[in-house]
Amino acid sequence: MLSAVSAFLTPTAPVAAPIVIINARIEVSPGVVIPSGGIRVKDGKIEAVGADVVATAGYETIDVKGAWAFPGFIEGYTRDGLKLPETPKAPAYPDTQKDALYTMFHGNRRGIYPTLDASKIFDVKSTDARYLSQGFTTIHTASGRGAFGGQSAVFNLSSDGLLLRGSVTETVSFNVPGGDSYPTSPMGNFAVVRQFLSDGKTAASQPSTDPDELALASAFKAKQPLLVAAVTERQIDRAIVINDEFGLPTILLGGRDAAVRATDLKAKGIEVLIDLSVPDEPKRTQSTDPEQKLSDPPVGYLEDRYQRWIDSTKYAARANAAGIPFGFYADSAKGKALELLRQHISLGLSREAALAAVTTNVARILGVADKVGTLTPGKLANIAIFPGDFTVAGSKPTLVIVAGEKKEFKS
Repeated sequence: MLSAVSAFLTPTAPVAAPIVIINARIEVSPGVVIPSGGIRVKDGKIEAVGADVVATAGYETIDVKGAWAFPGFIEGYTRDGLKLPETPKAPAYPDTQKDALYTMFHGNRRGIYPTLDASKIFDVKSTDARYLSQGFTTIHTASGRGAFGGQSAVFNLSSDGLLLRGSVTETVSFNVPGGDSYPTSPMGNFAVVRQFLSDGKTAASQPSTDPDELALASAFKAKQPLLVAAVTERQIDRAIVINDEFGLPTILLGGRDAAVRATDLKAKGIEVLIDLSVPDEPKRTQSTDPEQKLSDPPVGYLEDRYQRWIDSTKYAARANAAGIPFGFYADSAKGKALELLRQHISLGLSREAALAAVTTNVARILGVADKVGTLTPGKLANIAIFPGDFTVAGSKPTLVIVAGEKKEFKS
């Protein structure tokens, strides 16, 4: 029987005893529901799911008394859990008679880290406990550094930090790194991205001793996807250019304006991971303080700005309406993931589309659908037990199972 605890229990080694969950409302996948049934877990995997699964000899029985069982949610992208090396310091200005200038391309590798490999620097103990407390059992992580942030990887949040897939993507960003040396503009950074991709493509067929070029050469040889940070329409257009020019599969990270380019994205097979975070709600009314009210914008302006904000927050609903199957990610807003998921539903995203964006869709996009994303026999036993539907305000899981390990929380 479920017991409530005051805090997140410290993960321990996977329990030897198999588990059977009974009397659960089971959502096997978005919209596919077993009104009352059980889930049998053995050796960290789902052994059986169905209305006929009941208490079984030799299995620890957990009677959830009508609670809702969902597939463990998947964080589509985060910078969490990585033990990153220190950012290299800018080199001293070189001898211009012997070396390239610091402001020249070959004398400045700021923001170029394609050799970083998340699968080799992950520490599950350094991940935020708020993932598990909100039903997230799997994360896709990368460094997020610079124009090229290195290889991403997918991990289960079991106590052993099980690697589900390494070398998932090579991460790319068009954001300007800052500072007074090249690149100092969006156009300059876009040029850097294209140049290094070109060098990597060349290194895939010709000898090279440059480790950065060799890292990108591996991406070309493996046809590895590029995870391109692209939020705005202009950035998405640049991502499409990169996709067309270099022929590597592309996944957009951010995707706020994805619906605007839905036709191109679908035609080119470009996947999308959408940021759960929405812009902060603006003030809608004038202040009640007479002095402050004098400096407030007119009521008509405030209302118009508020309505434009409402429209700007509906990007996930618009992407879904445009037929773009996307995944969600929270990253820095991980502590508000469930709240934000419900907010998108209130803004017009269907419940099933929201659930798919943290289960089936994101599992497919990241190439781990054979391991996680649904409550299917043979997959990892990643299960989130909620008192009711995840859409209910304030609802959080009371029990999360990660590859057979139990984590309990206050209701």
